[in-house]
Amino acid sequence: MLVAQIDQFTQALFGRAEAVIIVCAVLILVVGIPLYWLRLKLERALIRVIRSSREKRQAQKAAVNTNSVETAPLSNL
Repeated sequence: MLVAQIDQFTQALFGRAEAVIIVCAVLILVVGIPLYWLRLKLERALIRVIRSSREKRQAQKAAVNTNSVETAPLSNL
């Protein structure tokens, strides 16, 4: 009698575990993969924004440097 109860309990427990594993696998496929794809897209967009702002800053610095060289007094002559 006790063996039958233990067997029934283990079957119920493993039946639950199998269901949980299957649900988790489906959730990974349905939610995890699209979130991974979205993260990659957002990272690439952020990198693009950072690079463009860096290029703008460098262009402004270059323009300021050329202007300061052109307007600097010629005291050495």
